[in-house]
Amino acid sequence: MKKKLFNIAICLHGVTTRARDRNTYIAYINDVKSQILYLKSIGYQFVNGAQYRSWVLGEWEPENPICCIMWDDARANSDNDANADMRHTEGIQLIMPWLIRNGISCCIPIITRRQHKYQPEQGFASWKMMKKWVLDSKGKIDVMTHTHNIHHLAVISEDGTAYAADSNPIFENPCWLDNGDYLWIRNADDPWYWDQYWTETAYAMPIWGVDQYEGRDLCKTTFHVTPRSSFSVKILRFWTALAHPSGGGYDIPIRIRANGVTAFEGVIKQKNYETRDQWAEREFMSITMQNPFNVVAGEMVALEFETLAGNEGAPLLSVYCLPVYHDEVPYAPGLTDDKFYGVSNIKGWRKAGTEGPPERSWQYIDWPPGDKWPVVPMMVLCDGTGRNATDAEYREYIGNDLRSTQYALENYMMANWRQLQAWEGDWESNPDFVYPFTKDNTEVFMPGTGLRLMGWYQDFNVYPVFPTQVEESVVVDGLRIWIGDVIPVGLPSSEWTAEIWEDHQNRNYNIVFDVQVSSDGVNWLKIGQSATWVAFRGQVLDIEPTQWTAGEIKYLRLYPVNKGISGDLPERECVYSIVRVLLMIKDNTKGDPTKSLCYPFGAFQNNYVDETPVKPEWHDVSRNIYSVFDEVGLDVAYTIQVLRNYLHNGDDIGYGLRLSNYVRGRLMLLGTSTLKETLNLLDAYSGNMFPDTQHNGTKWQVSLEGDLLGHGTVKRRINTVDYYAFDAWAFSGKHPIEIVKTSAPVNDGGYFPGFGDDHSGAGTYADEKSWIQARGGKALIIINNNLGTGSPDSEAGKHIFDNPDEYVAVMVRDAKEAGWDGITCNIEGVAVSGNDGADIRYRAQAVEFYRKLHHACRAAGLILHCTAPAATGNPNYDWIDWAGWCDHAEIIKYVDGMKLMSYTESFEWTMPRPAAWDVTPLMFYEDPSKPQDPRSFWNAVIDYAKNTIPDAYKRRIMLGARAFGHIWYPNWKGNNIPEDIQAVIDQANADGEYHPMSFWKYTDDERVSMYKQGTNEYMPYAEFINYCGTYALEVLQDLSQDTSEMYLYSARSEVMAWCGTPLTGARSMNAALKEGFGGVGIWKIDDGDIEEYYPEFKRFGLSNPMIPSYDMPVPETEEEREAVPRFKVIPGRKLKKIDF
Repeated sequence: MKKKLFNIAICLHGVTTRARDRNTYIAYINDVKSQILYLKSIGYQFVNGAQYRSWVLGEWEPENPICCIMWDDARANSDNDANADMRHTEGIQLIMPWLIRNGISCCIPIITRRQHKYQPEQGFASWKMMKKWVLDSKGKIDVMTHTHNIHHLAVISEDGTAYAADSNPIFENPCWLDNGDYLWIRNADDPWYWDQYWTETAYAMPIWGVDQYEGRDLCKTTFHVTPRSSFSVKILRFWTALAHPSGGGYDIPIRIRANGVTAFEGVIKQKNYETRDQWAEREFMSITMQNPFNVVAGEMVALEFETLAGNEGAPLLSVYCLPVYHDEVPYAPGLTDDKFYGVSNIKGWRKAGTEGPPERSWQYIDWPPGDKWPVVPMMVLCDGTGRNATDAEYREYIGNDLRSTQYALENYMMANWRQLQAWEGDWESNPDFVYPFTKDNTEVFMPGTGLRLMGWYQDFNVYPVFPTQVEESVVVDGLRIWIGDVIPVGLPSSEWTAEIWEDHQNRNYNIVFDVQVSSDGVNWLKIGQSATWVAFRGQVLDIEPTQWTAGEIKYLRLYPVNKGISGDLPERECVYSIVRVLLMIKDNTKGDPTKSLCYPFGAFQNNYVDETPVKPEWHDVSRNIYSVFDEVGLDVAYTIQVLRNYLHNGDDIGYGLRLSNYVRGRLMLLGTSTLKETLNLLDAYSGNMFPDTQHNGTKWQVSLEGDLLGHGTVKRRINTVDYYAFDAWAFSGKHPIEIVKTSAPVNDGGYFPGFGDDHSGAGTYADEKSWIQARGGKALIIINNNLGTGSPDSEAGKHIFDNPDEYVAVMVRDAKEAGWDGITCNIEGVAVSGNDGADIRYRAQAVEFYRKLHHACRAAGLILHCTAPAATGNPNYDWIDWAGWCDHAEIIKYVDGMKLMSYTESFEWTMPRPAAWDVTPLMFYEDPSKPQDPRSFWNAVIDYAKNTIPDAYKRRIMLGARAFGHIWYPNWKGNNIPEDIQAVIDQANADGEYHPMSFWKYTDDERVSMYKQGTNEYMPYAEFINYCGTYALEVLQDLSQDTSEMYLYSARSEVMAWCGTPLTGARSMNAALKEGFGGVGIWKIDDGDIEEYYPEFKRFGLSNPMIPSYDMPVPETEEEREAVPRFKVIPGRKLKKIDF
């Protein structure tokens, strides 16, 4: 049974009513409903973002476990979206009514730039829709910010060099700034190079891949660009748009020429994302030139991108390009089509014949093959140097973005809008069409109501001027422009036949235009920029707030930026009529700013960048983010790390879950996961997967490594854990004989100088020894033979056994002086097979060592525990140099407790497997030529212990259990090592010094083992759950191998991991009860979740003490018995936990 489920937050993006349309971010609606109903069935109460924040801040303690569903991005389709099918089959507008009817609370994190002021980008919910959901749900649905305009990527360099710079989330760290030429940026006050503003009116031009029109032509695109300075170009960076089809890619060979000279030729590999490999889309891509080329200020250079190979039907990648002006304008100096243009051989983004009538070229691509695209690529010519943005710059652009999102929530979320007609035209008002149509008569602006025209005609732009007038003074935030028919301006109206008219209506010209206003028709002010494809959808165009004064004429001009087609196609003449201009005005109804944020991509600047973090040893944000959040009023923020959210003080939680309120965890559910897989992850994240471990009257021993702040299990389980073994002091292993107290940190309140030359981990560690002892717990110091390396030192072990008296003396003296309750002697891996078998003598010497240590500890009043290798008794399995030194039956006579390390059978260098399998036969993973043993490893260890240890001492056995696991990367398959790594391994250090990746003095097998050990990793329980949730992998059990551990496997990456679970500790506990052993020994504290791994209460009356080697006082008199603490149980009252 579960005593507790965790308060969780889950992240979804969108839903579809058609199961076949599921993708990574769009889930099948029936699956989502099933997930929600499942959580409800196991006891969850659904809350909105404000309620979840209230719990996180400790302002509210819910009676039931709570879940906040967060619909990231506000992905929806409204009635204004052009694709009617999408409105009915995809978007959160399909599930919101169901949630409201069923009283299910949720939250919508909004990327507020996507909503614009009035009308959102296609595929996003409008303010009006979200306002309705909030009101209809009576506040059960609310919103928070997902940032305003930084939900995308910038170039970031971790090491401060141009060559290491790569695309990463903007929030993650200050962006990289190249020295060179950002071709599309012209002014000092322009937005940052990564700002999404640049892409809103951008074109996408082919750069490499295969033409989709006929499916076979290899792409060749040349960008003609004019740099502003002279330098050597060593890196090209460019902002990719979408691939066609989106998500496509292959390892593509390309050649880049600068003015005909090859600068790069090689293969561009796909980018590895968490769930797929594909070309990088909507992010900056970098290519280092093999042959840097020189550019000269003011001289055009031709950059040719040539695809060298691609299968028929392979995808095509595009790059963002800004339109350039046909004529010079003051606010974009130098961005003209005589200085920047592109030429490509691509005919289309889509297969010929798929677009339907009228089957014109514009349906497939903006400019036909061979024509000049009047664009500048969003490309950076880099000289190989640069700098990171300063902390002040980082704070400024993050702060500005968050202030913008708060402004949007306050001013647009609850606002009411109205529209005023400022101008309208019709044919009847201007029946005489001007012919011939020339550039001179396209700039007419005069009072009247005749239609205005905008477009491209015979190599010049046509632009309209509207004399607008209103009856009341208003501030205008948006415009709605109604575009009418395409006018055959090349002919007098008397020659407009039905065929000619129809032909013109089938033409199209995508125009990016500046929105300008003037009071005199001569001096113009730019107040916005938009495009015809936005207006065609009926979308409101955002403008800077602009005053219209009652009764005064304000001239409005739509000034085309880019020219049209220059070839012989009919689209060379494409002039639209404008029939109406509406002004959009909002009232002053205010919404509430948010106090919560979801990070884009779950990324943030980590506190490890700070010399003095706000919360040292926490998972937390940097001081930069603290500063910004304080300014904008945010106090809770969420990642997409699948970490459980505890309320804690930092010293009462495990290190893996020590989350600040600015890095709270969430589980992101993917639409590509099956319902079964998703429910599996919900069970794992919520804590519903495994039963809680019961106490059952056993003794519990835990080991704890140094943690500056302390351990959650210590604080939360002081009443149920009996022995705490502190890791670790170390034997010197040589003369002079001493106990080394600086090989690893210990939580005894002392100062640790740190590891290595950089003194990592240095500091004064929490005094948990005294804290435990003050509450009746037993604190023991581990003394080991690894001297802080993590690996047993056999020679040190032999030195100990050769010098028992000296070592025993310093062990007992130092432990007693330091105030420990006892010693946990941790000697491992003493090789006894050396010297032609003569070293087997150390088996007897080990017993003698423990006999002497026993007497010394007894005399000093110290508890003595030891850790011992788990032996099976099968000589074909047991490694003599691991277990051969330990005579369990004799040593246990001299210790108060012996923890059997029955969790050591999987390592970084083994194949993936459980650490103590209880089903698979013992020899399954070993040499099949050896005699087989039908027993499992676990059963063999139990058999050996109960058949070897005398009955009188079995109560001293603590069966080991692990709360951790290991993760293996693809090298676990045989001796698989990537070729590039193998090349490094094979390199010998020329000067003979040891280098960890040269391995020049090792055999091939040793190199493989060391490589695996260096790449495969230790994995605590919380990291295992996080990995499964991040990569959408099921938490699995293989009952044909083991009944207690869990594993994961990614077929895509061939990664595998095994990890202990609460069942693993429970298995040791149950076996101890069954066999009459003393209890459980866990390695190590806080690796497993506290609530699941460790019982909260003792089972009174059933706990049997281990048999000590010294007399323990037993209450004999009535007075002594009365002094034993008791509970007084009052009927009808809840039993509360009491610190004894």
